[in-house]
Amino acid sequence: MRKNKIGIGIVLAIIACFLAGLIWLEWSNVAEKVPWSSQNPEPTGVKALSEFLSERGVPAKPLETENNLPSGSGNTLMFVNPQTNKPNPERLRALLNWVSRGNQVVLWSAPDSDWSKAFRFSGQSCRFGEEYVRVKPQFHQEWLDEVQFLSWKSATCIAPRQGIIPVLKDDQNHLLVGYKQSGQGRIVYVPDPSIIANKNIDKADHIALLLWMVSNPFQKAVWFDETSHSLLGQGEAPSTETDELPPIQDEGIPEPSAVTFLAALGINGGFVLVQIVLLTLLWLFARGKRFASPRMEQVVEKRDSMEYIDAMSRLYRRSNLRMEALLFMKEQLHLAILQKLRMRGHESEAELLHQLEVAMGSEFRRNYENIARLIQDAADADRKLTSYIFVEWSRTLRKLRKEIEQWGVTSSTLTASKR
Repeated sequence: MRKNKIGIGIVLAIIACFLAGLIWLEWSNVAEKVPWSSQNPEPTGVKALSEFLSERGVPAKPLETENNLPSGSGNTLMFVNPQTNKPNPERLRALLNWVSRGNQVVLWSAPDSDWSKAFRFSGQSCRFGEEYVRVKPQFHQEWLDEVQFLSWKSATCIAPRQGIIPVLKDDQNHLLVGYKQSGQGRIVYVPDPSIIANKNIDKADHIALLLWMVSNPFQKAVWFDETSHSLLGQGEAPSTETDELPPIQDEGIPEPSAVTFLAALGINGGFVLVQIVLLTLLWLFARGKRFASPRMEQVVEKRDSMEYIDAMSRLYRRSNLRMEALLFMKEQLHLAILQKLRMRGHESEAELLHQLEVAMGSEFRRNYENIARLIQDAADADRKLTSYIFVEWSRTLRKLRKEIEQWGVTSSTLTASKR
C-alpha cells in the first residue's frame, strides 16, 4: 500500500514538472506567436519587414523594455498595433523627449485605440470601393514620390487637425498618412496597421512608403516595440485627458524594471528541464526494465513559415517578376479569346484581330492590340515596370478578360433563346 502511494506521488510530481516545462517552452517562444510582433513569421506578424530592412543594411531590432530607449539620434521606433493600455504620462514624456532629440516614432494603430488618442490622433470615415487606393504625396522626397497606390483595409482615415503635416492623401482629399513635428524629430501616424503585415508588405507601394520612413535622417536603426504586445502586459493607471501632449522635460535616471514572469522562467527554465529528465529516469528505474523496444516512425515534414519570409525577401530582388506576371495574364487572355472564338491558334495575328473585331467590336480589338503590344515591347526591351504601370496594365487585362467571358455567356444565352 505504501509503495503504491509513493508511486502515485512520483507520477503526480512528473506530471507537474512536465506541465511546468510545457509552460516554459510556450512562453519562451511567445514572441513568435504574438500578432504584430517583429519576430512573428506568420501572416499577421511583421518579421518580413524586419528581415527586409536587415538585408538592406538597416539594423532592425526588437525593443523589449520600456525604459531602455536607444541612445543618440537618427533612430526609428515602431509601435505596430499596440494591444496594451496607453502609455502613462511619464512614459509619454520620455518618448517625446527622445523624439525631440532627433529620433522618430511611427505609430501603426486604429484611430479609436488608446495609443492613437495618447498621441492626439483621431480618425474619420473613408470607405473605399477598391482594394488599391490611389494616393498623392503632399511633398517631394526620396522614396515618397514612388508611392502611388496603397492596399487600404481600414474604413477610417486621419482627421485633419492643427499640427498634423499631411504626407499622403487620396483623390477625395482623405488624409491617409501624416506626422507631427516634435523638436528635431517627428511622430508619423498610419491608421491602418495591416499595411506592414507579412501578408501585405509586398502589395502596391508599401515598400516605398516604409523606405521613406526609414530614410535619412532616421536610418541609423529601426526598433520594433515588443512591450506593447506582451500577453502579460498590465494596464497603466488612467491619466487626465488634455488637448495637448505632455510637456517635454529633462529625463532623469530610469528606475530598473521589475523582473517579469517570463524573465523568471527564462532564468530557471534549464533547471526545470533537468528536473523533468531526472524524475523520468527515476520513474523508469522504479517501474523496472520491461518496456517495449523503440519503433521507427516516419516523420511528416511540415512547411516552415520562414519560407514565406525568405521568398518575400527575394521578391524585390527579382527585376522581372512583374513582367512575368503580365506575360502570364496576357497569355491567359489570348487563350480565352481563342476558346471563345473557337479558333485553333494557327491563324495569323491579322486574322485573329479581324475575327475579334467582328465578334467584340473595334474598341475591344483596339484595346487588346494596344495592351498586348505594350507588354510585348516592354518584355523585349527588358524594361523594369513601376508599381503604377503594373497595376494599370493588370486592370486592363482583367477588364478585357471579364468582357470576353461575359460575351461568351451572352452569346450562349442568345443561341439558346433562338432555339
